[in-house]
Amino acid sequence: MTRDERLLTALARMEDMSASTVALADLASLPERTARHGLRALIGQGLVWCPVRGLWQLTPAGRELAASLTSAAEPHREDSLARMLWRDGLGALLKHSRDDER
Repeated sequence: MTRDERLLTALARMEDMSASTVALADLASLPERTARHGLRALIGQGLVWCPVRGLWQLTPAGRELAASLTSAAEPHREDSLARMLWRDGLGALLKHSRDDER
């Protein structure tokens, strides 16, 4: 899988299809800098967007492509530390902090 395919697949595996740069880098097994550059390239292709700095989400076109990649993807660690942290705490914490800002 290419860098971009790995990032799309990792983002699609998140429950709400949004994650931080660090979580995506870990899930895609990429250095954070490489993940950041890949995500910027995916923005240019219209596959992801960044509603808040450091938080990434799939666009509708990205969801379609990621769905096709996910079905063909190799088995992946479902118990990744970054995934568990994001799902169980950091995602909720970020959501609450954004709600508080409003």
